[in-house]
Amino acid sequence: MRTSLSLALVLFLALSGCDSSAPEPAQVSGTWTGTVTLGANTTATLVLQQTGSVVTGTASVNGVADVATLRGDLDGTRFTWTAQAAGGCLVLNGTTDVQASGATLDGDVEVNGSNCPQPTIVRGPIILTRA
Repeated sequence: MRTSLSLALVLFLALSGCDSSAPEPAQVSGTWTGTVTLGANTTATLVLQQTGSVVTGTASVNGVADVATLRGDLDGTRFTWTAQAAGGCLVLNGTTDVQASGATLDGDVEVNGSNCPQPTIVRGPIILTRA
């Protein structure tokens, strides 16, 4: 009986240390500016609003997309987003990570213009800092 009780206590303590809940999403609300390399360096800006793990806002890439409507999701520190440019033919797809400081987004972006009059798809790195 005493062995069973001891075993039950050890099992309880071991399992109580396990946390199956997902980590809280990083906080990304605000204005982020930096560079994206799409053949050449250009300026990029994201203006983001966050509710839980859902992110909305705008994206702009100088010379590529003036203002695009953005929607994304956060899974811990991974921020995956899509931005549809005005006019509908150009789509930006990004996968970025919020760095430990919380002040940098670092990852890759794809500019997909396959539905535009001059179809093109380019990819490159993007690094943004919170303004």
